[in-house]
Amino acid sequence: MGASWSLKEACLPNTWEALLEDIWKWIDTTDVKDTASIFCVTSVAGAGKSAIAHTVAQRCHDEGVLALSFFFNREVAGRNEPKMLLSTIARDLARQSKGLCDQISLAIESDRSLATASISHQFGPLILVPCLRYLTNKPVVIVIDALDEGYNNELLEILRDDIPKLPGTFWIFLTFRAMEDINMFLAEATHVCLQMIDIHEQTNLGDIAIYVRHGLKNVAEL
Repeated sequence: MGASWSLKEACLPNTWEALLEDIWKWIDTTDVKDTASIFCVTSVAGAGKSAIAHTVAQRCHDEGVLALSFFFNREVAGRNEPKMLLSTIARDLARQSKGLCDQISLAIESDRSLATASISHQFGPLILVPCLRYLTNKPVVIVIDALDEGYNNELLEILRDDIPKLPGTFWIFLTFRAMEDINMFLAEATHVCLQMIDIHEQTNLGDIAIYVRHGLKNVAEL
């Protein structure tokens, strides 16, 4: 799960708690959807996006609906590109049910090249087909943090064009640094909700000040 701390532990009030509540309402909605959806949180570096991602992942884990949390990192091999993302998703989806596991295993046995194939070639047999054949009424949440540190256009095309083909029980939560090319791919997609954090808003400045004081207090106690 990565870092164990969260926004809630850092005592961030008001705007941050409201955003987290909006994210949870999005995941926990009882509305029947036809397709999967994506919730994006974007802002400048240092705005707290990763803290939000860890908090969402932890709550989804506690509620038993987290399928995967994947944290890109430009400094770590394997996490600074999307090459391993879909195979990691497939591995963790296989743990959801025997049917999914059998279907994914069959796909790999039928085409050994899938393990090293491009992610656009992997998506259908490893993710889409198994999930359409073994539908679940339970939410399936995938948390992806720091997309800007490991994306390429192929992954952006999957998020824009292929994710809507998944069942409506799938919820993909993304965070990324505000970048024009990512926004260009995702902003107009009807299955994508894009939430921008404006750190210059007065309420957010107050939240950040509280977080800094909290963090410095912990450092002083070490």
